[in-house]
Amino acid sequence: MTTPSRDEIVRAFAEGRLLDLIFKDNWRHDSAPFSRALIDAHHSKDVDLRTLLPLPELTCFSNNELHMGMGVLLPVFGCIATSCEDLLELMAEAIPHDDTMLSHSTYAEILKWCQASPARLNELLQFTKSGAPLSQRFHCVQACIIAGLKADAEFYLGQAIGFLNNGDASQRVQAARALCNLSAEVRDSNSGLVDTVLAVVERETESTARDALLALALTWQKDAPTELERSTYELIKRAASPITLTAKQTIARELLGSSNPYTAQVRHDLLELVASGQPENEIVQLLDAVLAGLIRQGEVSEAREMIEKLILSDPSVPFIRFGSVLHQLESGDDLVLDEWVLTWLRSESVRLSAALRGGLFAASEGRMFTFDFREALDVPESDYLLIARKALGAFFSKPVFIASLIVNLMRNATDASMGALQSLLFDPVLINYSGLRSDYLDEIAASTTDPASKAVQQALQQLQNYLEDLGNAYIRELQPSERERQQEHYRRNEEMQSQMVEARKTSIMASLASEKILLYGTGMASWVPEYPPSQGIAEHETGPMRRMEQSLATIQHSFQLPRHSVLEPSTLELQILNFLYEKRSQ
Repeated sequence: MTTPSRDEIVRAFAEGRLLDLIFKDNWRHDSAPFSRALIDAHHSKDVDLRTLLPLPELTCFSNNELHMGMGVLLPVFGCIATSCEDLLELMAEAIPHDDTMLSHSTYAEILKWCQASPARLNELLQFTKSGAPLSQRFHCVQACIIAGLKADAEFYLGQAIGFLNNGDASQRVQAARALCNLSAEVRDSNSGLVDTVLAVVERETESTARDALLALALTWQKDAPTELERSTYELIKRAASPITLTAKQTIARELLGSSNPYTAQVRHDLLELVASGQPENEIVQLLDAVLAGLIRQGEVSEAREMIEKLILSDPSVPFIRFGSVLHQLESGDDLVLDEWVLTWLRSESVRLSAALRGGLFAASEGRMFTFDFREALDVPESDYLLIARKALGAFFSKPVFIASLIVNLMRNATDASMGALQSLLFDPVLINYSGLRSDYLDEIAASTTDPASKAVQQALQQLQNYLEDLGNAYIRELQPSERERQQEHYRRNEEMQSQMVEARKTSIMASLASEKILLYGTGMASWVPEYPPSQGIAEHETGPMRRMEQSLATIQHSFQLPRHSVLEPSTLELQILNFLYEKRSQ
């Protein structure tokens, strides 16, 4: 990066190319030195930058060129302006009136200009009080109050309160935003300040001003002195009432982030405000991000209770809509997920059990339950059978997870519940998923130290006897012909193909990458130029080509279907529903 020389600037000005140098060629130069060079050239009267204004139609510049060019030009205005009014007029001639994005870019320069001396700050204050249109357009009230709070906090606090009480809607909004910068020390020394702002909130009817006052209250709450915490929170409640979508979004965005400055109680109360009323789609998405952050910070119970409240109060908010929370649970600590599952299973709630069934492990087949019930003193053995049955209803399609959960219950169970747990492991688990024997249970049965070993052995023996009895009975329906096997295989293949087609329609990867289908072969080949190119080859000529081969990988995924989904699908579904509706025995 370079800085244009004085001669380059003078030559470009003389040839009418200075705007192109500022807007189109600024990527070659550092902004701050470029601005300084323009200021020096103007002060030495080599160029007159005022003659560039008003700027011509800006459509000839791209958005990026406009943004970068204004970063060079606006600091120049701050140095060549002779007064506050002159500065704003220069900016007005450079920035179209209907361009709100560029209008906001002037704020930092106005703030810098008025901070240079107390006289400038006072001049800006008087200019804003005059009600001049340019002061409204360029957020002069906000810049003046922010700069003033650093110079004379008490005086400019009074000026801000005056704007809140007597200013128009735009001035009230700017004053509220500026007061977000008021230090906790000043607030603490003004005991009646919160009550004063509360009175402003009570009579405010303009929605934009109420939103700004809500943002003010949320900012003050972050570092509120202990004696002002509840009164400041009351200010938040009043500013957010009646609760609107915008108010919920404002509060939720303040709760985002890894370092949350609010106390636990205030955070809980703010979450209650966000979750109140009808849970709009935008709010569910924001809550999803906020609650996932709480889980990362270890505040799992608070996140779980909030999702419980939403699921139980509104059927239109399924667990699966909390994608960030689900990802955090499934990719995080196993103990956190297991405790979450256990809590919802013990709640006896059908809706929460159904939420587990439809939300968790959508893309996971081999997840295991690892919770140690010997360390869970708050889980009585009388709940073991309830947990196992509810888990069968929620996770029946995840055989490894449900089997590992029952085995973990067995490891801490006494004879009072061991027999019932063993029966559940056999029927319906092993009867439907006999492959669990080799995949998971044989190792446990062979262990001499595992407390569940004996019960697992007995369940596996029951399975062996069951299969032998089926073979001896020679039930014709259980011995399909080759044609019937092929028909069932074809049906399942067609079902999976249709599911893959539907999945491609919403796949992110499918939209990012192209897809080629090879009709035969196990690899693909292409020809690319040799690198480095051979000597004697011209720059734009194509040299010798070399063959590049890429073998195709095979991706396989296997899963087990419950046996009764083929033999008795209706009976199986009814059995699962019965497990979902399980209640504690009286």
